[in-house]
Amino acid sequence: MIRCPSCESTESALLERVHFGAGQAADRRECAICGEQWMVPVDTQAEGDVESIELRDDDAAASGEAPDESDGVEEWFR
Repeated sequence: MIRCPSCESTESALLERVHFGAGQAADRRECAICGEQWMVPVDTQAEGDVESIELRDDDAAASGEAPDESDGVEEWFR
C-alpha cells in the first residue's frame, strides 16, 4: 500500500513513470487529499514476466463442472 509522505493518505494517483536507464525507474504519484507529489522506485526488471497461467475450460467453468475430457495441456505441463 502506498501512503502519502505528507498526510499518510492511501488515496493517490499515478502521474507518470520516469525511466532513468539501466533498468531503473520511478513512479511519480500525487495525493488526492493534500496534493503532495512524490516518487516511488519501481522494479522494471519484473515487468512482462509471467509467473503463472490459469488454465480452464470456459464452458465448464461457467457451469461449475470439470471438463469431461483432457485436451492434453495437463500432460504437457507434467
